[in-house]
Amino acid sequence: MRPVLEQAGVCTWAPLPAGGALRQRACGAHSGATGPRNGLLRGPNILARSFQGTLDDADPHQHHADHQELLDHAQEPVHSFVAVPPQAPVPEHPALQPPLGMAWDAGVWTLAGAFLLAARISRTVHEESVSTPRGLREAAARELAAFQLSTATRSGRETVVAQEAAAADTARVSAAAQRAQQEEREERERQAAYSRAAAQQAAQLREERERSRQEYDARQARLEAEMVEREAAERATIAAQRAEAAAQAARAQREAEAAAELEAKERAERAAAELAAAQAAERQAAEERQRLRRAMQTFAYRLDGEVTLQRPPKGTTVMRGPLVQEATLRVATSCGSILGGPGSDLPWTADFAAAAEAGDPTLAVPGLAGCYREAAEGALGALRLQASTGSGGPLGHSGVDPALIEQWVTLGTLQACVAALGVLRPLVEAFVRGGEPAPARFSVKAGIRALPADHPGAASLAVHRAVQALGAQDSEALRASLALLAEEELALAAEDLQSVEDGVFNACFTGQPGRFVGLALAVARVLAMVELVQEGDEDKEAAWKALRGALRCGAQTAASDTLQVPAALLAAALPPEHRLVEALGHMSEANLSPAQKKARLERERALQAAAAAQLLEEDWVDEAAVKATRIAEQQKQVPYAERIWALTNVAGTLAMGGPGETEQARRLAEQAVSLKQEWIGAPRHPCLLPEFLLLVDILSRNLEWERDAAGLAGVILRIVIEVADAYAEAQDPLSGVILLEGAQQRLAEIAGLRNPALKAASRASERLQVQLTPAQLEALVGLRKRVAPRALQRVAGALAEKLGVQGPIVQRSKIEEWARRGVALLGPLT
Repeated sequence: MRPVLEQAGVCTWAPLPAGGALRQRACGAHSGATGPRNGLLRGPNILARSFQGTLDDADPHQHHADHQELLDHAQEPVHSFVAVPPQAPVPEHPALQPPLGMAWDAGVWTLAGAFLLAARISRTVHEESVSTPRGLREAAARELAAFQLSTATRSGRETVVAQEAAAADTARVSAAAQRAQQEEREERERQAAYSRAAAQQAAQLREERERSRQEYDARQARLEAEMVEREAAERATIAAQRAEAAAQAARAQREAEAAAELEAKERAERAAAELAAAQAAERQAAEERQRLRRAMQTFAYRLDGEVTLQRPPKGTTVMRGPLVQEATLRVATSCGSILGGPGSDLPWTADFAAAAEAGDPTLAVPGLAGCYREAAEGALGALRLQASTGSGGPLGHSGVDPALIEQWVTLGTLQACVAALGVLRPLVEAFVRGGEPAPARFSVKAGIRALPADHPGAASLAVHRAVQALGAQDSEALRASLALLAEEELALAAEDLQSVEDGVFNACFTGQPGRFVGLALAVARVLAMVELVQEGDEDKEAAWKALRGALRCGAQTAASDTLQVPAALLAAALPPEHRLVEALGHMSEANLSPAQKKARLERERALQAAAAAQLLEEDWVDEAAVKATRIAEQQKQVPYAERIWALTNVAGTLAMGGPGETEQARRLAEQAVSLKQEWIGAPRHPCLLPEFLLLVDILSRNLEWERDAAGLAGVILRIVIEVADAYAEAQDPLSGVILLEGAQQRLAEIAGLRNPALKAASRASERLQVQLTPAQLEALVGLRKRVAPRALQRVAGALAEKLGVQGPIVQRSKIEEWARRGVALLGPLT
């Protein structure tokens, strides 16, 4: 049957390459002619019906054969016709390509005619077969058989397809399993190869390490051996060097000892020679003194005095500067001589407000020296009376010049003052202890020694040589003459005062004070001679300037605070109108130390304050105001540093309290600022920073004081700018920048962003940053957070005053230190 259809050009059969599906291609018609919607081929039953009529007319045997052949072919898996439309065009087979030319056209028309004829015959046969009952039954039987055949065929095909799919799945699973096994075998082989390679590499590494270790051990052994050898060599070298050094040290020590022995021997010899020379000179001087003493004539007069302490009558007052005080102690003294009798009919008295004043030579001597001078002048008057009557005496001696006679009174007065001080101090101490001391007596012998006027060692010759040196303006000759006279004058002044208390005697006649006393007495004697021999005032003034200069040179060599007592005694012993009195006062003032000057200034201020309080009490009847003024004046007697310290401490404590305490803290802080400004003498100064910072912190606690706080913060910033500029001048701009930035951090909120001082501080910081080096700029980044916040407080702490600045052990205040050292007082802030 298939050949017939193929020859008729109805369809073309071709085996499918893999799945056994039927590929059908219509010949000479549209590709859709074989589709399911055509109606020509609708499955095996329809195909069978299409050819039923034709087969009936033909031979039955042939029909059966053809039918069986169709069924056989339908049962073939490769050629089963299932009426499934092709999903894609079937590739054209080369054998099916139509021939070219007229033969192809004739064949096409022939095939078309055969197809139409077959269709017509098949339709006719079919119509005849279904028009009779027998035909219907046969058709139904055929359709049933065809349906059964189709069902059986489909079931077989499905079974075959399922078997093929199962076989394919089994094959795929088997292939996958084989592949997995193969991959597993390959992986095991790779792992085994890797393990073998790793083991081989590890073995190589172990071998290399072992080889390296052995090489290292060998190297270390060689190095250790070399080190041992080197250490041994070094120890030997060091031992040799030490031995050599020890030998050299021993030689040097022996040489040094020998040199020291030689030097000591030479020094001893020199000392012995110097001692021998000094002893010889001393012996010679002693012999000369003895010879001079044998040749000179001594004249003396004795002064006997008495000192009494008693309480003054009630209402007795004493004037100390502008202050009138009630006297608590009275010193009475009397003095006289056998020659001249008592100096005065009544004792001299001096009243003091305190016992300490009576024991102070600079205060006690001026009130008592007049009594002793009267007694000395009385004794000298008696001697003059003796000379006028021709009974002899020193005034008629050729070696006693008129200047020595004038000096004699001064020597007697000076000795009497020193002796009176010697007995006054124990009396004052007993009075302070509450006792009533008995009168104390003293006695001094004022003597002079004179050589003949023509004797080379006569003091009168030294006086004349000094006068001549003044006229010739020969300073060296003047200094030599004054030195000789000073030694003689000091010996005369200190004679017969061995019983005086050591403290008073040493303060006047030993060491530098003694040399000053001798020089002052020598100057007084030469000045008296100048007054006698010189006629012109200009010559006298020139001589006085030269003598004053020589005395000032002697005063400048004395230690501080050592000339006050000698100067006071000399000024009291000399006549009040004497030129030396004023000069001694100036030299005593110049000899004061800064501490004593400050203490004296404080005492004077205290006296002035007390005097002012007295005036207020007398003229103002308001007791409360007088009391307040007195308290204020008493406070002024306290040093500035202590008052400021107390005010700031109390203000800082009160600032942590309530509103009332805060107001009181502000008042105290403002008082501290005012005191510091008064002390400094300026309203704005770097040393005001501690007090300003305390006050601005207190003001910032109250919103009502916000404007005051902002103004004070501006003042602080201006001061900080000055300090920063000082740092820049000291070649430390980095510290200036840190201080400015710290101040801005601290005071920006209080001052306000629009405060001109804050803007000025920012500009100053930028100006100083230009001067910084790259390293300093890099360091500034860390210092801003670490140092700047505490910089302002650190500077204020360095400028805060410490207690004891104005106490007995005087230290320089921070104000003085700032004026002297500047920012060096603060140190670098980095």
